[in-house]
Amino acid sequence: MRDFIQIVEEKAKIKRQANIIIVQEDYAENKPKDFMKKINNFIERFSFDESVEDILTKIKKDKLFAAHFAKDPGRQNLYELTQLEELSKHCEVKKLSNTGRNALYINDSKISSIKDRTKSLDAIINNTYYATLKYTKDDGGSQDNQKADIVLTLEEAKTCKENFAVIVDGTYWQKRLPELKSKYAEYENLWIGTTDDWIKENSEGSV
Repeated sequence: MRDFIQIVEEKAKIKRQANIIIVQEDYAENKPKDFMKKINNFIERFSFDESVEDILTKIKKDKLFAAHFAKDPGRQNLYELTQLEELSKHCEVKKLSNTGRNALYINDSKISSIKDRTKSLDAIINNTYYATLKYTKDDGGSQDNQKADIVLTLEEAKTCKENFAVIVDGTYWQKRLPELKSKYAEYENLWIGTTDDWIKENSEGSV
C-alpha cells in the first residue's frame, strides 16, 4: 500500500508534465499576459539578444526549455488538495475558505473570522477537529517559516476548548514531528501527525 508522500509526489510529477504541455501548446500560442511578462523578465534577467518570438519558438520545440516556464504544482495548491482528497476517502472533511469573510482563524484562544497572527484554518474533519494542513519537502529558510506558522497555530490552539489537528506531510516534517508531539503532548485537544497517521487512527476510532 502506497503512503501519502508516494501518492502526492506521483500526482505532482503528472501535474508538472501536464503544465509543460500547457506552456508549449497553449501559452506559447495564445500568449497570455502573465506568461509574456515572464518571458520578457527572462530575457532581461539574462541579457539575452533573442527576441520574444525566438523564445516562443524554442518553447514550442524544446520540452526541457519549456519546463522553465511551467507552473510549479506546489503553487497550484496540489499538496493541500491531495491531503483533503485522501482524508475524505476515510472521514468527513469540510474545506474552509482560505481568505475572505468565511475564513476562520484562532485568536485569543477562540475561533474567529478576524485575521490576526495565525494562518487561516484549512478544514473541519469529522465535525470534531479544526485542521491545519501543510506539506513541506526540503529544509530551508522558507520552510522554517512554515514551521513557525505551525508552532504559532499550536500555541494559539492549545488553550482553546475546540479540538485541533495539525496534519503535516513531507520529508521536512519527518525529523520534526517527534519534537512537536513531545512539546504539546499534555494538551488533549491537540492532535499532531501525518495524513497517514490520521487515516490509521481514524480507522481505529481513536480520533
